[in-house]
Amino acid sequence: MLNAWGCITTTSTSTVETESKGTLSQVVNPYLTIKWMYQRRIIVYAVSGPLVMQEVAETWFVNVKRILTTWSPQLPYLAIHDLTNANVTITPYIVSSIRDLYNLRPELTQRIGIVVPRTLTAQLLKVLVRNRDRDTMQTQFFNTRDKAVSWMLDYSAASSTT
Repeated sequence: MLNAWGCITTTSTSTVETESKGTLSQVVNPYLTIKWMYQRRIIVYAVSGPLVMQEVAETWFVNVKRILTTWSPQLPYLAIHDLTNANVTITPYIVSSIRDLYNLRPELTQRIGIVVPRTLTAQLLKVLVRNRDRDTMQTQFFNTRDKAVSWMLDYSAASSTT
């Protein structure tokens, strides 16, 4: 089911959109909230719930893929994946989906910030995505969303002056 933002929901839960201080938020379902920050220059995917549940992981990846495939090639894709409230689990589906996302739109300039809790499984996720960067993509891990946002804003400021 597509909602008003063109995001795919896998439950019948209605979406809730709010706007405050330049941030537009959308609750896709109980497991995924999408936030657009800084005049839609930065997108945050806040995942909650156990990633071992196919519905949680699928909702996340399907929405990321949909937004990424329609992203303008003239703009850098600045995305934060906040997994601090998710029970991070590595499954074959997670591994395959991450690989698919890293191979999608290689021509697009991307900066990906991943916010993870300090757990062993989160450390394994870091190993999984290590060495996937390319000339047009940088990935960095953080323990707080604020640090990830600062990293994005540093890039955004630097790229607007060139």
